[in-house]
Amino acid sequence: MSADTDDTKADPFEIATGFLLGLAAIGAALASLQAGQWGGKQLEAFSQSNTMTTLAARDYNEAISSMNADYAILARAKELLINAAESESEVEEQKLLRVVSYLYSEQLTWQAMKALGLSESLWSAERADDAGDGDADAAPAAAPAPAEAQEEPPAPAPAEAPEEPADDDDDHHAAPTQAAPEAAPADGAAPAAAPAAAETESAGEAAIDAALNRMLPEDLLWGTIDVELHDEDSSYGDDLFSEPVAKFDEAAAKFREGQTANDNGDKFDLAGVYYTVALFFAGLGLIFKSKARWPFFGLGMLIFLGTSGYLATLPWAG
Repeated sequence: MSADTDDTKADPFEIATGFLLGLAAIGAALASLQAGQWGGKQLEAFSQSNTMTTLAARDYNEAISSMNADYAILARAKELLINAAESESEVEEQKLLRVVSYLYSEQLTWQAMKALGLSESLWSAERADDAGDGDADAAPAAAPAPAEAQEEPPAPAPAEAPEEPADDDDDHHAAPTQAAPEAAPADGAAPAAAPAAAETESAGEAAIDAALNRMLPEDLLWGTIDVELHDEDSSYGDDLFSEPVAKFDEAAAKFREGQTANDNGDKFDLAGVYYTVALFFAGLGLIFKSKARWPFFGLGMLIFLGTSGYLATLPWAG
């Protein structure tokens, strides 16, 4: 009876080793889960950083194109100013100054206007227009609807029954001859488009004339001869490239966020390796039937506790 009792008695070492193996397995599973979650955050951050970098590069290239256009316009304006200064006719001088005023007020970016010292109300309005380009693009989409509505009314007009008089006596046969002159305007509707096109052209010319008539002060125009966009005290470059550079900074910050997530994932992977080592030494102690198994258990427990403490210091993914 005593032999059977000894065989069925629970071994404290096996119990302790079983708990250690179970806890180490749970720790390894948690570490693996966190490593996977941090890996997902890393991929998301790197993807967003790539998209933000592409958009920033697009804006940067557009800023470079705008800068090249500003320098070309400014060079042309200065050439016109020199010609105006050398012109012998007051009329010719005023004509050239009007063109220079048009180039400054209508063709330059608001950053160049600001650098040249133009009125703040002028370049602020241009800045507001640039910011509202996205909303303005949606407006023309609704324009074709009224055009279709205008084309529909002419259809019912011919549909009015000139046949009704035909049911009357033969004396009314002269009625169709009277309807013929009324049909002439329908055929003459095509020539009506010519005056509309002429009105459109005149409206465009009027817009150009209005822009030319918005003359900037002559003193301001003459003073721009000595102004350069790349002057040391000019904010042209900062204003033009501030938005793309800010987007590049945001993309770099998002990339660093991905790198941090990658580092955290690597640390959780390392914790999983440590838990596996603890499992190895704890399980190795089960092979021995002597007191030599306790050192293996103790080493496994030491690694498990150290790894658990290390795991508690790591940031966990939400």
